[in-house]
Amino acid sequence: MKQRIITGIILLLAVSIYSNGSIGGALLAFLVAGTIPGTSATVPFWMMMTLYCFAITVLVTHFVEDLFSLRRRMTSNRRSTSS
Repeated sequence: MKQRIITGIILLLAVSIYSNGSIGGALLAFLVAGTIPGTSATVPFWMMMTLYCFAITVLVTHFVEDLFSLRRRMTSNRRSTSS
């Protein structure tokens, strides 16, 4: 169920970006330069760096937790089959 929700969200985002090019451009401008779409305001560089560090931390933590849980499952399966 969770996989279907994630896949659906990714598909909706892809369709919205391809159907309207300004969404992709606005997202890219925000991520690269910190410009807020529809305004003349920009996000300060230190806040963008904080957001980047937070996003990288979340992604790496999620990846490492997945690896550890996979290893635990594999070792527990090995122990249960060898007994």
